[in-house]
Amino acid sequence: KSSIGFKDILIFVPTLSTTKPFDTNPNAILLIDSKVSGKLNNIKIPKLEVSGLGTTKVNASGTITGLPDVNKAHFDLVINEFKTTSKDINEFIPKGTIPNTIALPAVFNAVGKFKGTLNDFYTDLVFGSSYGNATIKGQYNQQIKNKEKYNLDTELTNFDLGKLIKNSDIGKISLNATIKGTGFDPKTANTSISGTIQKLYY
Repeated sequence: KSSIGFKDILIFVPTLSTTKPFDTNPNAILLIDSKVSGKLNNIKIPKLEVSGLGTTKVNASGTITGLPDVNKAHFDLVINEFKTTSKDINEFIPKGTIPNTIALPAVFNAVGKFKGTLNDFYTDLVFGSSYGNATIKGQYNQQIKNKEKYNLDTELTNFDLGKLIKNSDIGKISLNATIKGTGFDPKTANTSISGTIQKLYY
């Protein structure tokens, strides 16, 4: 049940002042209720509740190895609750993490599991958003820009896919599908979809 100011963190680690989220939220105060053990490069977290960055709230547990380099860190997390907005996400993740062909929903929430690095991970999530609802289970790798690889089992319920991939020709979709492919740009993507479509606007 702690309150931690970013200004206080920067006193001890001033090099963080040029990295997200410290450069965009220098006056932020994190509210943390957690139990943490281990060294920085091998952290065990049986309980983690965080708020204070915009409207984002996190309730999770798990382990994190490889810090302090967040881009190389390996996460093995159980997400009991995650609520955020696209505005918050863009303020505290490194630039380029989200491909420019993807437009995040204004608000979204998720529960499930996340395992891997920020650039190469496995996830099993139940996802709710202003675009609609989805369940996503599978592997995603964005180590090579514009050649992102994905292998997903997904269920979309009245989900506005067109807004997500910035394609006005596509609207809301409901389906159960396995999606395998490389890239998100409709002009260059190589994607195969196998499943059942209950509804699709094109």
